[in-house]
Amino acid sequence: MSGKTVRLKIRWPNFETITHQMTLDQPSNHDSVIFSTALALLEKEWVNGKGIRLIGVGVCKLESDHYQLPLFDQDFQKESSLLKAVDDLQERFGSNVIYKGHKKDK
Repeated sequence: MSGKTVRLKIRWPNFETITHQMTLDQPSNHDSVIFSTALALLEKEWVNGKGIRLIGVGVCKLESDHYQLPLFDQDFQKESSLLKAVDDLQERFGSNVIYKGHKKDK
């Protein structure tokens, strides 16, 4: 399944809770798309030095994975293949066998 809307929920230390969402151009199940969208929503609300009691990310408006791929977006197709391979390995050998890393900024 792929989702068209990414939702971010933040609860501040005083228990004030806010929810924001962003609708994508096309449904996605790519973790990088969901993460970058949630991060963009968080950056709009973030107050430097202010603590967060709870943070949550959700995806809604789910659809089947059958949708038009971008014609010239090779990275999208490569990431789809990578995510499928990671899912297959985790299903076969367990969730801790492999996971996606992150680059560190220098």
